[in-house]
Amino acid sequence: MALLFTPAMQLRARPEAARIRSTNRNKARPIEGKSVKFFIDYAPEDGRYADDLRRGLEKYGHQYVEDGVKPEAVFVLLSAYKKNTSYVAGQGMSLFPVIIQATEVDRSLGKLQWLDFRRGISSANFKKIAYLLPQPTELVKVLAVPPTGRLEIFPSAVNALQYFYLVTGILSGGSLLTSLLSLAHLMFLGKLQADYFIKLSIGALQGVLLFGAVLYSLRGIRSRASGAASAYPLFALFLFQGLLHLFIYGTLSDDAATSVVTLADVAVDTTLFSILIFGAGFVSLLPFLLFGWKDLYRWLPRTFTKGDWLENTFLLYSPDGFGKTIIHVLFHSTLFLVLFLITISNSNRTSVPSATIVFPVVLAIFFHWLARRRPKAA
Repeated sequence: MALLFTPAMQLRARPEAARIRSTNRNKARPIEGKSVKFFIDYAPEDGRYADDLRRGLEKYGHQYVEDGVKPEAVFVLLSAYKKNTSYVAGQGMSLFPVIIQATEVDRSLGKLQWLDFRRGISSANFKKIAYLLPQPTELVKVLAVPPTGRLEIFPSAVNALQYFYLVTGILSGGSLLTSLLSLAHLMFLGKLQADYFIKLSIGALQGVLLFGAVLYSLRGIRSRASGAASAYPLFALFLFQGLLHLFIYGTLSDDAATSVVTLADVAVDTTLFSILIFGAGFVSLLPFLLFGWKDLYRWLPRTFTKGDWLENTFLLYSPDGFGKTIIHVLFHSTLFLVLFLITISNSNRTSVPSATIVFPVVLAIFFHWLARRRPKAA
């Protein structure tokens, strides 16, 4: 078995100068050979990538060996969760660093050519790797790229999600700010009643919540290293953003007859624009999620990732088990209900007693306690 590490395969330039490509597009003739014993060194969070790589190579006759059995080839999945390995190429063993996420890695791995999975992987990738695995030197020549530093590249579905949050967040934030300033100016001129200040305050608070939801969604999907970087909290944040657009419009709208009702309506209708932007953005996002869901599924870490204090406070992390998931759903549903009641209680169309809001607040506190309660040791 030829060794992977040869002078020709070492770093030829600074990482920042490397030309980026997903795979070498040379039409190399597949090399079919004997079954190769391989092992995948990975962090638990990257388990979905490891499982698919394992199945893809086993499909073509290669044999996966457990840790402790000497393999002929080792794939090291590099990400925010894993940056080094205890395996060293030599004595009949080839070492293949596989980058799935831009990150700093151990210097020894920085000397080797990498397989690049940052844009996602497909059955065609597995087929090429499987065919060339018996000839590691040829595999590197055809498929590998020079180490690429910390240049961030994402699967198409992940990119689409990031653009969705950025575009809708910027446009919605701009429209909300315009509405708040316009209405505040009218109130300052005395053309809106003084009690409208409460509406403006609640609208501003909802705007802060919207900004936080967008920020944590972006951080989770981009870094893969926060509590929000999993399916459930991302869905909860997405739903929260959609509801906030409706709540903001409901909070700022006012049927009171004033001498400038037309101007006030125009200012409020700016928030209606953000609802349309959010809906249009979601429709545009659907094709990327439909055709790229596998890459997105692999991208989201498999295991629980500890959140910061804010994520822990609002339970924005992956629940552990079905029972905890139900509690998280009840907690977030109760929070949404609280925001809804606050919105309609400050609307001229409906009157909601303040005591009505107290009960769901108590419920939310109770569900939060249940979710954070540690099970008793056996």
